[in-house]
Amino acid sequence: MLNPRKNGASELYIVSGYASASFANRHIENILEEYNHHGTQLSSINLIIGMKSARNDDLGFKRLIANRDIFNAYYYEGLGDVHCKMYAWFSGNEPFCGFSGSANYSTEAFINNKQKNQMNSDSAVQIKKYFRSLLPDCKAIQDTQTVFASTKSSYQENIDGDFPFGEAIWEIPDKNVSISLISSRLNEVPQKHGLNWGQNRGRLRRDEAVLQLYGSAKKLGFLPETKETFTLITDDGQAFDVTLGQKETGRHVIQTTNDNTEFGVYFRNRLGLELGTLVTLNHLKNYGRTFFTLEKKDEETFFLDFSI
Repeated sequence: MLNPRKNGASELYIVSGYASASFANRHIENILEEYNHHGTQLSSINLIIGMKSARNDDLGFKRLIANRDIFNAYYYEGLGDVHCKMYAWFSGNEPFCGFSGSANYSTEAFINNKQKNQMNSDSAVQIKKYFRSLLPDCKAIQDTQTVFASTKSSYQENIDGDFPFGEAIWEIPDKNVSISLISSRLNEVPQKHGLNWGQNRGRLRRDEAVLQLYGSAKKLGFLPETKETFTLITDDGQAFDVTLGQKETGRHVIQTTNDNTEFGVYFRNRLGLELGTLVTLNHLKNYGRTFFTLEKKDEETFFLDFSI
């Protein structure tokens, strides 16, 4: 339904109550890889998000739009909400196939089988017509103001860094957890892991970094399944497409999906360090915080607080 390559479909129109930026990015990557392999062109993916309360992923969509010129996305701003889930493929102006039902444009609906959904064949022409009828009451996502509520950590840390090293402390069970950046075994930022992942001997990029997870912060039901992608938005307005670990590390780390230097550069900039610097406990103390806080906004969107 989401990848009719064999028939040369090139444009996709979607109306979805809720949608995931991380899933959209993964979908685009998969389509482009297969289409390029078979010499097929993907012209555009066009999305309307109909639920006004479904905007936790706003920064993720803005990043995706900035990086993918074939992706166009809008928020419905008209009266009420649009709950529809509709998908229509076209080859130029020629309709190819359409589907409607209960599946949102998200990982939850199409990949991990946590939801029970049904989709039926429908008129691509009528779906595109409906898409266009909504556009006058929509606003392009990149033209909207980002507004999201976050729960700041209630754990007050002094300059000596008294957050327990190597631990995870829940503010709200299964919702909000603060996680140390310091190893309890070393009483220091690991020199070849975590924020210093790229300092490993043999690694070519010294700024590579991952976020080490401790204790129950790794559990299923809070963070997604290993290898599923999700969006991590930050207190200073950044967005990262991330996943959990690798085969050899399991659920022990959060890493960016494309380039692990994204985290390394981001944290060194926040700490006021030169790129390539080995991050230490003193750097974190000087900054004013030796832990980060994760808040679950929904199944595919998390908020990272590293503010002081």
